Amino acid sequence: MGERTNLSMVDGELSANVAPDDRGLAYGHGLFETMRLSTGAIPLQDRHLARLVRDAERLHLPVDRAAVNADIERFSAHLKRAGITAGVVKLIITAGSGGRGYRTPKTLAARCILQYSALPNDFSTLAQTGARLYQCAYRLPANTTLAGIKHLNRLDQILARNEWQDEYDDGLMLDQKNLLVETTCANVFVRMGDEWLTPRLERAGIDGILRAFILNHLAPSNNLKVRECDLQIEDVVRCSEWFLCNSVRGIVPIIDLSGVRQWPVGDGTLRFSHALGKIYPCYL
Repeated sequence: MGERTNLSMVDGELSANVAPDDRGLAYGHGLFETMRLSTGAIPLQDRHLARLVRDAERLHLPVDRAAVNADIERFSAHLKRAGITAGVVKLIITAGSGGRGYRTPKTLAARCILQYSALPNDFSTLAQTGARLYQCAYRLPANTTLAGIKHLNRLDQILARNEWQDEYDDGLMLDQKNLLVETTCANVFVRMGDEWLTPRLERAGIDGILRAFILNHLAPSNNLKVRECDLQIEDVVRCSEWFLCNSVRGIVPIIDLSGVRQWPVGDGTLRFSHALGKIYPCYL
């Protein structure tokens, strides 16, 4: 697999070339989904596509769900023929080629890009041993219009990620009011007493696929109390356990925050992880 770990498809054709006038490149006008590939399929594919279509409307992007789904299936089949059945597939939808200026062209043809990469090197170990987080100094700005959307503008995360080297696994991000939002690449759930809390995302952050699945399906079906609320960093420091989650890594225990406090891998986190694994074994 060594020479085949970076494959891509653009508008249904195997290619790594994108037009230089693409509006995603010029203005960040687009969306992306980072999806887990397991046994040649994407476990949460329908949920990824549903979010994509929902958020595309907010960004005035014409997305044909059936066409995008067909491209994903075609790309997954190509990977399988190449002997690749596990890894990460990134789906990018841009506003396509267009003239200069911010105004969206009246005749817009969205561009669909698919890219493959191998799973992170620390993938298997972090889920078992837990992640160490750095508390980022950078604060996420409030934007109620774009909050929740996984759009192509990720400068906030880039600035935050450059605050540490490799001594931590991820960074915890707060907003301008010092409220917890997420990590640079995952959502967060915190256990307080007999319930689990996750930050509201009305002002900032990404409405993650696995976060929504936990809130709407996994927790209710396993009689686990979960709710969204505002969380101060002081709340996090005194919690009994917590975890991060995204659709690539699944559920990962958090065991350290900038050396201020350490946590053991909690029973509640393991319960969530096992419940998820029963539905999608790739996350075990």
